Amino acid sequence: MKIYKEKYGPWALVTGASTGIGKAIAYELASHGLNIVAVARRQPLLNELQQKLTNKYGIEVRIICADLASAESTQLLEQMTQALEIGLIVPNAGVGMTGKFIDSNIEDNNQLLHLNMQSPIDIFPK
Repeated sequence: MKIYKEKYGPWALVTGASTGIGKAIAYELASHGLNIVAVARRQPLLNELQQKLTNKYGIEVRIICADLASAESTQLLEQMTQALEIGLIVPNAGVGMTGKFIDSNIEDNNQLLHLNMQSPIDIFPK
């Protein structure tokens, strides 16, 4: 358990933490004693995750309800985490798009690009 804190510091930030792989990663990191910054779009699921991780592992959990497909969200993350020593970032947020690319909306594609490429770069500590 101590190895994780020695290697990464006290905090890990996990995006897409409310369900699926992101949630499983948050649980795994919490089981090793890391405090978690959980980022996702659905506040009720984040609240539930915060309660369960805190009760089960006795760690601190900060939740940030944000859609990382928008440029403003990375500014919010920076503001809400600037005082934390985050040593591990798991950029797991995702979105599903279906259909032919030629039929897709340019705005949706730009949001997808921001989520998958720009957002992970922007959330790294400065």
